[in-house]
Parts: sequence; C-alpha cells; structure tokens
Amino acid sequence: MSNRHVPLIIGGICIGAAIWLLVGVTGWWRFIVGPVLLFIGWPALKTGLFASTKEIDELTGTGSMSDETAQKFKDRI
Repeated sequence: MSNRHVPLIIGGICIGAAIWLLVGVTGWWRFIVGPVLLFIGWPALKTGLFASTKEIDELTGTGSMSDETAQKFKDRI
C-alpha cells in the first residue's frame, strides 16, 4: 500500500503554516520560521506529487531503500 498522503500532508501543513506566518503574523521572527517551513514543505510536496509508487513505498515504509531511490532522493532526505 502506498503512503503517498504522508509527504503531501506534511508539505501542505508546512507551506500553509509558512504562508500564514508570512502574511498573517507580525514580528521579525516570522522571516526566520516561515522560510524554514517553506524549505521543509516544498520537497515534501514535490516527493508526494512526482515520485513513483515504488519510491514512495521505500521512503515511507519500514524496509530498506534501494540504492537507486537513495541516489535520486539524497538531496531531500
């Protein structure tokens, strides 16, 4: 069973929180926390939308990850 919803939910929550912080909250710290949330959320959304079912299973499962998947996602892990 594919757990594609895991990176999509994480990405959606992080990007939603970042937008809320940058638009709806005042204070200097929003410019530190907001971009960090964007840097976490964008790769998660990218993984959830464009990764194959095999890659999603290896990334979200408890088993080992193949070398091919590890090489492809080394910048996002």
